[in-house]
Amino acid sequence: MRGDLTFPVREALLSIRLGGAVHALSVASIALSLFLVGLFTAAWLNLDHLVGLVRARAEITVYLKDGAPESAVESVRATLATRPGVRGVRRVSREEALAEMREVLGPEAAILAELEGANPFAAYLAVRVEPEAAPAVAAAAAGLPAVEYVQDNRELIGRLASLSRVATTAGLGLVAAAGVVALVVVSHVVRLSIHARRDEIETLRLIGASEGFVALPFLLEGVLTGGAGGALAALGLAGLLPLVGAALARTLPFLPLVPWAPVWVASAAVTVALGLLCGGLGSGIALRHRS
Repeated sequence: MRGDLTFPVREALLSIRLGGAVHALSVASIALSLFLVGLFTAAWLNLDHLVGLVRARAEITVYLKDGAPESAVESVRATLATRPGVRGVRRVSREEALAEMREVLGPEAAILAELEGANPFAAYLAVRVEPEAAPAVAAAAAGLPAVEYVQDNRELIGRLASLSRVATTAGLGLVAAAGVVALVVVSHVVRLSIHARRDEIETLRLIGASEGFVALPFLLEGVLTGGAGGALAALGLAGLLPLVGAALARTLPFLPLVPWAPVWVASAAVTVALGLLCGGLGSGIALRHRS
């Protein structure tokens, strides 16, 4: 009997069926809290992806003075190209800058028609640099005579990194809160099952069943309840994430998002794993309280 899991699994499923509405509400409560964790996981993955892209594409934009002679512009380009840490220098004319803005705006590019043929964009040099070399290269570029001003993405990287740290801290708090909810819900449900089946428990003890054998169905009950909540949350994410991704792609076409499928896989893994873990721990708390 000790090596056969048929009995504890059957008894765990029986407890869930007898629980009826209580178990259904418990699964729904766990699913809601884990659904929020899954949403945060999806958002954090995209934010981390964005920070990585910005770091990898460390770039300094060197805007040129209007009417600067070709020789001066070429001198700036050659000077920057030989600086340590510079990976490449690309010259962008005013016309190319306007075309790039049209591409970035996508469907919203119609607003550029209001310019009535005027081109407000300045020519510039796009300087790709190693992140650690950016301050020195920016300072060197600012001192060159044909340069109007210099812009780099260090501030953007700093803000995104700070946002990522804040989001990570908030996310850990959310995971902790969701875990507490799941623990409380599962432990309460398992205690109710233990109380409802106390006569059967005493009968098993009288015929010599070990404490582990008696406890196993209730442990499985908690794991199944938590896992069901995690799976339900994952199903909800499968329905929502593609819709959110499509809406963001329409509204912010220039925003580089991680495809929803791998994001869902990661988020679903988190919700199901957390549900199973909290289900097992919640059962353990209930059983410890009983003993």
